[in-house]
Amino acid sequence: MKNFIRGAGLLLLAMGSSAVMAVPITGVISFSGTATDNGSALAFEDVIVGFAGATGTFAAESVVFSDSVAFTDFDYTPGSFTPVNPLWAVGGFTFDLATVTIISQTPGFLSLSGSGTLMHVSYDNTAYDWTYSSNPFGNTSFEFFSAASAPEISSIPEPGSLALLGLGLVGFAVTGYKRRRTQA
Repeated sequence: MKNFIRGAGLLLLAMGSSAVMAVPITGVISFSGTATDNGSALAFEDVIVGFAGATGTFAAESVVFSDSVAFTDFDYTPGSFTPVNPLWAVGGFTFDLATVTIISQTPGFLSLSGSGTLMHVSYDNTAYDWTYSSNPFGNTSFEFFSAASAPEISSIPEPGSLALLGLGLVGFAVTGYKRRRTQA
């Protein structure tokens, strides 16, 4: 009977100390709308989730084509740029823009890229990259995609599980100590 109780206790201890997986945000989301470029800053109006829509985690959280997106205007001039927190928000997701690089800028044409952190309460903060392009014909596109530097999924033990494991080990130590004392 003692062996059964010990075995059951060990099984419960093992089950209680399981690892939790980190869950990054995945997928791509695109936007369309009006962005006014004055040569050094962008001002956004009427931005929606674009025709290409949203994939991965965005789709799982019911972000779909034509959802309205709140965008923050910002200055992209080198030396003047400051991080934008948040650059945009939709469906519980927010994106904090940390960097901007001008890929090309000619009269009527602008191409930017950048990186930042994508956040949602149900997922881990995830590194994402951003591209923006516009032309004098009124075509503007914005796309966000998982950065190559996005963190890999890793096992992270819960504090409660570690406490349970520690308590179980203390229990085994006390039982072994008592057994040795009674045998002596």
